[in-house]
Amino acid sequence: QRTVAQYQEEAEQRSCALRRAEKNILEKEEQVDELQRLLAGMEKEHRSLLQKMKEGEAELARLRSVEGAKLAQQDRAAQLEQEVAALREKIHHLDDMLRSQQRKVRQMIEQV
Repeated sequence: QRTVAQYQEEAEQRSCALRRAEKNILEKEEQVDELQRLLAGMEKEHRSLLQKMKEGEAELARLRSVEGAKLAQQDRAAQLEQEVAALREKIHHLDDMLRSQQRKVRQMIEQV
């Protein structure tokens, strides 16, 4: 009877240990499932952030090209303004020379 009682006690202890181990396994499985869920969420967020980053880089490149075109247009406009100013000055000098020549012609005509 003592031996049977010892075997029963050992069996109960092993049964309790087995239940604890099963409980621990279930808890670990739940933790693994939770970690996998979190990991999947992080991967999804990572893909989303990568997509946003690519879109941002594309927008930045577009803006840089637009700004580059604007700078080129501004440079061309400044160059044209300089050319117009130079031409106005030449025209003014030509007008002065023309008036001077006209005066000389009138004086010659008057002298004749």
